[in-house]
Amino acid sequence: MSEEKGRRAKVRLVSKRINYLNIEFFDKLISCAVINLSLGGVMIKLPYDMTSLPIEVGMTIVFKNTPEKYKIYLEGKSATVAWYQNAMCGLSFEEELPLTNEELQDLLNS
Repeated sequence: MSEEKGRRAKVRLVSKRINYLNIEFFDKLISCAVINLSLGGVMIKLPYDMTSLPIEVGMTIVFKNTPEKYKIYLEGKSATVAWYQNAMCGLSFEEELPLTNEELQDLLNS
């Protein structure tokens, strides 16, 4: 696991394992790879067959059918598109995750 710092004030954690989240966009359930995760948001990679969707900054998405380890924190919660480029998308959570960075790191690696 490595940490990235940059545009956001929150520490972004990167897992060495592949993690996926399911999001609802345009009434479609889409499985996305988690690139990095912070207490305030997540960077995801959309499947290439979904990159033609008209995604815009400010749109709201909802997490659905989340993997069990994320369910308590994300199931049914909303996030806002902060940026979108090619297949990559930054999402800001409506509410910060109620975890410490150490707990978040453990969650990513579980």
